[in-house]
Amino acid sequence: MNRLAKILICMLCLTLILGTVAGCGKTKQQGQDKADSGEQPKEEKKVWIVGTSPDYPPFEFVDEKGNFAGFDMDLIQEVGNRLGVEVKIESLEFESLIASLKQGKIDAIISCMSPNEERLKEVDFTKPYYKTKHGVLVNPAQVKPRLKSLMMC
Repeated sequence: MNRLAKILICMLCLTLILGTVAGCGKTKQQGQDKADSGEQPKEEKKVWIVGTSPDYPPFEFVDEKGNFAGFDMDLIQEVGNRLGVEVKIESLEFESLIASLKQGKIDAIISCMSPNEERLKEVDFTKPYYKTKHGVLVNPAQVKPRLKSLMMC
C-alpha cells in the first residue's frame, strides 16, 4: 500500500473514533434546559412523612411524654439517618395507612403490617425484619383430656 492510502485510512479511523466519542456525550434534549422550560430542578426530598398506627407495643406506641416510641420507630429513624432524610411520624388509623400512602399523604408506612394477598396487590413491602410465631400456652392440669390429644398433633 502506498503512503497516501495509509494516511487516508488513519484519517478515516480517527474521524470514526472522534465521532463515536462525541456521540456518547450528554446533549440537551428539547424541554430539558431549565431556562427553556421554566421549571425549577427537583430537589431530593429532605423530609419523609411516615405513617404509623401507634397502638402495638413494643413495636409502635406513644410514650408517657407523648413521643412515638418502640422498635419500629427506632428502625425508621435509623433508616432516615442512613439516607440523610428527616423522618416525620404521623399517627393514623391502621385501616387508613395504605389509602394514605396511595393518595400521597405519606411517603412510607411502618406499623407491623404483615403482607397478605390483598395488601400485596396495593403496595410493596420490604424484606421481613421480624418474624412472629404464634402459640398457645395452657396449664396442662386445666385442659380436658380430649383437648390434650388435639394439642399434641
